[in-house]
Amino acid sequence: VMGMHSEKGFEHLKAQVPLKEMSTYSTALSSLTGGRASFTMRFNEYRLVPQDVQDKLVQAYAEAQKDED
Repeated sequence: VMGMHSEKGFEHLKAQVPLKEMSTYSTALSSLTGGRASFTMRFNEYRLVPQDVQDKLVQAYAEAQKDED
């Protein structure tokens, strides 16, 4: 979370989140707020994937390639 402020009775949060984490955010936000909240997102930057995540992705890709052969 990078910041928060109030404006016209609304709370605005600013945060940087990995795109993968955003895939379920809309549903979670709707559930938590009874459908009253909304969000926008925009691309910020590319970052390196942590090594453990990278290893899992490479392994999954290698296994998918084996299945295609």
